Amino acid sequence: MHKEILILTEKRTEGFYLNRLLLMQGAGVCNAYTIDDAKGRIRDREVSLILTTMDTSTLSDVKVPVEKVSLPVSERTLTAVVSRCFSPSQLRPAIYRDLLPYWLYENCSDVDLCQGLANCGSAEGYLAALDIFYGSINSKADEIEDYYKNADMENYNIKVHALKSSARTIGAEGMADLAASMGAASAARDEKVGFDRTEELLDGFRR
Repeated sequence: MHKEILILTEKRTEGFYLNRLLLMQGAGVCNAYTIDDAKGRIRDREVSLILTTMDTSTLSDVKVPVEKVSLPVSERTLTAVVSRCFSPSQLRPAIYRDLLPYWLYENCSDVDLCQGLANCGSAEGYLAALDIFYGSINSKADEIEDYYKNADMENYNIKVHALKSSARTIGAEGMADLAASMGAASAARDEKVGFDRTEELLDGFRR
């Protein structure tokens, strides 16, 4: 597991701004937009610092160092933050040249584009992943629906697990979390819990 700086902002535009600046310096990053979301990231990832534009008093019970910044932030400030969190050998190749088309931010409100970009390592790779994900939505949703209607839990679980992984890769965390909980219930043969939210998953997948 790689060390990361958790960027916590209320506005996605602010998160993208800080995400890009830190990626320029080779830092590992992840984004959150609510306190609960941030706490979930801390449980699942090796977060070395929370960098936030929000009131730090709301994070008093978080056992991770917190640093507040005001925007715009200077490169010198972020360089100091990165040097405290990472040794030179822990820094990744910078991907500052990789900008995503702005229309994505207007049309993918349920997807954490910053996290998807960090996961894929480059804009080219991320756009390819998005193309594959959205290009296969109808066929994958139909498969899950068929297994759901036929109560084929084995194949249902395989497809839901695959959806969880691909959704996580592109930054669709809400869909990934829902698929993960449903897949776990299906694997445990808890048919009621595993299947009850299938319509919700399919609606979100096809939307």
